[in-house]
Amino acid sequence: MELGDFMDDQRVPLGIKARLDTGSDGYDAIVTDLSYGGACLEAPDTPEFLPRGVLFLTIEDLGTLDVLFRWRKDNRLGVSFAREHDARPRLEAFFASRGIRVGARD
Repeated sequence: MELGDFMDDQRVPLGIKARLDTGSDGYDAIVTDLSYGGACLEAPDTPEFLPRGVLFLTIEDLGTLDVLFRWRKDNRLGVSFAREHDARPRLEAFFASRGIRVGARD
């Protein structure tokens, strides 16, 4: 299966556990899709004010990544990875461990 088979913007649909951290508080979430640029999450228990305070995202079997808040709509949040040089090789290994072959690098 090729990464591009999923969607035009190369997001991989998932449903795995994650945790959003502000540095002082943490909230459970589910990663609904993941790409080299960031993630979309369902996080129904996060307070309305939270998104701008999100600093880290910990994804099961991937580890903790620095993130930047991008958007929120109801219980869904979008984040981008703050340090691509750190995130990309880890994401490549994560996708490979799940049998998702990644084509040529951008």
